[in-house]
Amino acid sequence: MVKLIHYKEDKKKRSTAYGNQKWKENKRFTKKKVTKKAAAESTSLTVPKLVQGKKYYVRMRAYKTIKGKKKYGKWSNIKNVTVKKAIAKAAIKTVSSPDLGKLKITWKKLSKISGYQVQIAGNAKFQNGKQNKAVSAKSTSLTISKLTQGKRYYVRMRAYKAVKGKKEYGKWSNTKSVVIKKKAATDQDNMKKRRHMVLTLLNIAVRILIK
Repeated sequence: MVKLIHYKEDKKKRSTAYGNQKWKENKRFTKKKVTKKAAAESTSLTVPKLVQGKKYYVRMRAYKTIKGKKKYGKWSNIKNVTVKKAIAKAAIKTVSSPDLGKLKITWKKLSKISGYQVQIAGNAKFQNGKQNKAVSAKSTSLTISKLTQGKRYYVRMRAYKAVKGKKEYGKWSNTKSVVIKKKAATDQDNMKKRRHMVLTLLNIAVRILIK
């Protein structure tokens, strides 16, 4: 024996009164009906490729094949479910280093989310020195300080929505990178480097003469 499951889209009848939309439900399983079969021993069925945010009605009944013919039981009670909407993918606009040891990220603001997770690391695989930053849904930029000057950092981010105390995440954005601004060498710094180089060469020459 197998189980036969029907599900269908919530059909909505539009009213244009006052420019608003009023919807009327239809539970007759007459349009856009889809039938799925499940094995007798199964207790669940997942139906893919449904329209996000749309309500579907579900009913089921069992049947037994006798002498090549199917004999059906009664339909179950009808239940409905609204298909979960995917969380929008975040998009980074710019990544820059506005000052010494600082990194600034800007992004396009998303709606109907609880916040963002921004991740930076020292390599493109996000395995070296990874940092995670939680950012408010109202924000469109973030500045991170105390980074290594002259080092390249990689950045990605994703949006999340808090559902029943748990965070559900969207997809990661494309990865971007930037080299952190470092202090420019001064004439005094250059002089110290040349002096150090000269002393190093003199020490080498003395050792050669002694030998």
